[in-house]
Amino acid sequence: MKNPFDPNFGKVPQIYLGREKIVDNVVQSLEDGTGPYQTSMIYGMRGVGKTSLLADITSKLAKKDDWIIVYLAMTNDLLETLIQSVYREANSKIKQALNMIDGVKFSAFGFEIEFNVADSQTTYQALLEEMLKVLKKHNQSLLIAIDEVKETREIVNLASIYQIMVLKKRDYRRTFRSFRIMMY
Repeated sequence: MKNPFDPNFGKVPQIYLGREKIVDNVVQSLEDGTGPYQTSMIYGMRGVGKTSLLADITSKLAKKDDWIIVYLAMTNDLLETLIQSVYREANSKIKQALNMIDGVKFSAFGFEIEFNVADSQTTYQALLEEMLKVLKKHNQSLLIAIDEVKETREIVNLASIYQIMVLKKRDYRRTFRSFRIMMY
């Protein structure tokens, strides 16, 4: 029998040993909008399957029509990439609604912000809030998956904005399931 363990970089194994229940629990928690996995950090030693677990969870949610999954790499333009990726992954109906947001122009090549704000974090925060309102209106949820997280200014900015979104969740109650982050 061929060994199913293949420790190649970023490769998802063909079988999981005992992880199916964990994956199902995380997916169910994210779908319900409750439970301990709304914001998750997957951590462990090299080679234990953190990336594979993240890939399995995201692939299950990606099969559902009411989820937008965004994968982010640790780059210097994390917030810009997040905004571009949400637009790119949205269906045409949601893209039309996103195109109606004042102060921004989306295109296949990115977006232009027309806000007159000096602080770029505030600009991205305002735009992201508007985008999440559009997703909420269309009963869409957003899962952000970040692999190989390192402490950078960009991740601190994203975490700060995310914290504000979590605090504002009270205003949206059950219908607002957007903006979940899984990372390690």
